[in-house]
Amino acid sequence: MPLVLLLALALGPVATAQTDAPSDDSSQAKQLEYLEAMKKWQSGAPIPPARVSDVKEMWYAAREAERRKKAGEEVPAKPSKTLEELTPEQFGATQFRWMLLGSLFERGVLKDYTNREERDVLEKVFCAAATMPFTMKDWDEAAVRLLAAPDKKAEELRALGYNPEKPVVDEKFLDWLRGNCR
Repeated sequence: MPLVLLLALALGPVATAQTDAPSDDSSQAKQLEYLEAMKKWQSGAPIPPARVSDVKEMWYAAREAERRKKAGEEVPAKPSKTLEELTPEQFGATQFRWMLLGSLFERGVLKDYTNREERDVLEKVFCAAATMPFTMKDWDEAAVRLLAAPDKKAEELRALGYNPEKPVVDEKFLDWLRGNCR
């Protein structure tokens, strides 16, 4: 199972890029805030930076959920207290940045910055995931192979000048990591 889908398993009914559905137990105001953030990002606004610690926490929560699932153990139904305290926009931004990291990991882009067997990544990888300039176009490009209709999305991206087999966001991420994160 791709790493980018594990958070949904680990954290229960939270929003994912595929569903755009806010948490079942959120207030209506929080649901609307999340949806407004999604609309803004889908119309081209940048996805805001996230705290490095939050991206890291999502990464390790998903890793733990995967371990528990494989061991036949119960997976926590809710995010940690720290992640629950994020505004819906902050949670969404953190989530997309975490999913970008998962996509880069799954596609081998981070092979020089990870211990693949342990699913560990270097601290500067979390820094880059949390802080690099990032848009929904970047996300679409990184996740085209993970989407429900990848051929249709790949066709759309090619029409815009992207190469889904070698996403520009890969080099963008690595350049940001090398130049901005120690």
